[in-house]
Amino acid sequence: NKLVSVVPLKSRYIGQVGDVVVGRVLEVGQKRWGLDVNSTQQAVLMLSSVHLPGGAQRRRTHEDQLNMRLLYEEGDLMSAE
Repeated sequence: NKLVSVVPLKSRYIGQVGDVVVGRVLEVGQKRWGLDVNSTQQAVLMLSSVHLPGGAQRRRTHEDQLNMRLLYEEGDLMSAE
């Protein structure tokens, strides 16, 4: 339970596939969340990439899209790979 902060000396963070990042939700859009990961660009988390409550394995419906803010809303922090 230790917080680690990395401050680059020359440039902003450029993510690579497989990196674990921590981001703050900036916006909830249509089937996606916009995240600030302190990089050169915003990160995007698609609704189809999120595990639904209860571990349900199914296609995402319009109802899931309407309930996106129940999973993550603006200001929430999340960790993702």
